[in-house]
Amino acid sequence: MFTPGGSPQWTDIGVTVDPGNGCPSGGASRPVAVVGLEVRDGGNVINQNEYVYIGNSPALPALTARLLPGALPGTAGWDYLVEYLRANRGDRAPYAWSDSAASSTTLRVNNPQRILGGTATVSVDYGGGERSFVFYIRGYNPTAAQVRANNSIVTGPWFSMAMARHESGSGCGDVILQFNEVGTLGPGWDDYRHCPNRTPDYGWGIMQLTNPPPQDVHLWDWHRNLARGIEYLGELLGNAQDSWNNSVTRFNDYRTWVDPSAQPPTSDTYGCVTYAYEPGAGERSFRDAIWMKRYNGAPNGDYIQWDDANKAWVKSPLNNHDINYVSRVSAQYCACPGQ
Repeated sequence: MFTPGGSPQWTDIGVTVDPGNGCPSGGASRPVAVVGLEVRDGGNVINQNEYVYIGNSPALPALTARLLPGALPGTAGWDYLVEYLRANRGDRAPYAWSDSAASSTTLRVNNPQRILGGTATVSVDYGGGERSFVFYIRGYNPTAAQVRANNSIVTGPWFSMAMARHESGSGCGDVILQFNEVGTLGPGWDDYRHCPNRTPDYGWGIMQLTNPPPQDVHLWDWHRNLARGIEYLGELLGNAQDSWNNSVTRFNDYRTWVDPSAQPPTSDTYGCVTYAYEPGAGERSFRDAIWMKRYNGAPNGDYIQWDDANKAWVKSPLNNHDINYVSRVSAQYCACPGQ
């Protein structure tokens, strides 16, 4: 219950009631003592500036609010705002509604399916008096088993789980980091413990969604973060396949019409994964290496391509930070038995 300074939020608010049935009417008003605003997470009363948590299923806490004492006449006007204003974000989700002053009301944004966190502010207007209550919504991470069983991973490419582990910085751990498990738990925007996992280049969540910038739900709902990451991979597949097919076609034309002795590119092996021109049993096509690198960004060119000018295969495994992303995801794939 929120009672600033130990005193009631409202005292003797004039509410017009019909003494016969307790319902608002056009008659004279009488004072109603409202002593508090109570906010609950399920059956538990929470305090001002306290923390509640998005569960790892994921699920929002069951948040409700009510005026005290109960059985008050008339209606109350409610406003609920959830905002997250950490650097690179300006997320605000306001929602307003009216409900019976006599009963608990569910705290929600405009779409109850949206899982959002950050700073939450409840405001209520009753009988001409208005007060606010602030608390904080943070998140718990899913287990590796939950992520591995998620449909986005099950139906995604063979390296989906390895990519999720690598992107989130989870390694072979038993949890996958949608949220930070280090840092300070606090109310500030840079107090990031149990807040969305973010890298310096503003990638967010398990799949480190960066460009285009993720929606607010992608920061707090790991299902949606994962789904968007795998969806984005799907969007990249067509162009990756076209790039590889185009290189193979141009190489074959060169070998057929100019130099029959021209050789296909040598295979690349990273741990237990081999990428090949014509993959054998257990090997992967260079198409997958192109595809994987494009997720991380390929401003300096695809992983491999045929160079007409130099009549040679050219490999560019490094990104613009001199990191071999394909090697790292492949190593993650090999390092975690069962992924």
